Amino acid sequence: MEHEEAANALEIPEGEEELMRLALLSHPDEWVESLPGIVRVHHLPAGHYTLFAVSNESTSLHREELDMPATGEPSFDLRPAWRPFPAR
Repeated sequence: MEHEEAANALEIPEGEEELMRLALLSHPDEWVESLPGIVRVHHLPAGHYTLFAVSNESTSLHREELDMPATGEPSFDLRPAWRPFPAR
């Protein structure tokens, strides 16, 4: 299982074009910003996910891996560790 999860993990994109490609792979359900800084996504199937957050200025990225359980309504508190966006 660990090998399978590692194979599904995504690395930091190398530029804007790769970031846009990843955006096309995103979960089809829309995310909803319920309060400033709080985002909700409903009906995610169980599995391993790689989350990317892009700063408002599109100058920094945060990457985090999450495991979504098959049952319950999980909640994750993310504390972004912003990294400079790779050189364009």
